Amino acid sequence: MGRSVVTIERDVDRCESGVHECLRDIYEHPPPALRGAFHVFPWAQVEPKDGTFDWRAVDANLTALADAGVQAVPSIWIHKGASVSGFVPTPKWLCKASPCVAYSHTRGKGPVLHAPNYLDPAFQQKFEELIG
Repeated sequence: MGRSVVTIERDVDRCESGVHECLRDIYEHPPPALRGAFHVFPWAQVEPKDGTFDWRAVDANLTALADAGVQAVPSIWIHKGASVSGFVPTPKWLCKASPCVAYSHTRGKGPVLHAPNYLDPAFQQKFEELIG
């Protein structure tokens, strides 16, 4: 039987301890077949203001997973067209630093959404500062 990998796509700062409930189950009682977990966290969570970083919740989750013997693959959630549970992964300040691109999933019939312009040098600079 192969070992499994789970994906964690949650707002990791939604509880007092900074550790999300879905992660708590994984590191307190990891299934025997669990080999690793993708830990997806929103950019807006770790850099709510341009140049102001707060990695505490992500660090707490990654440490808890490591302590449980679960290999974590951290991944930054840069953009999703709409909010997820009221949380928008793209920082609000980003479209001021790098003009976002308007688009629609339904060719003009649905809501107009805005995505980062990944080719813009200003976006690339801000992303490099995030991961640097």
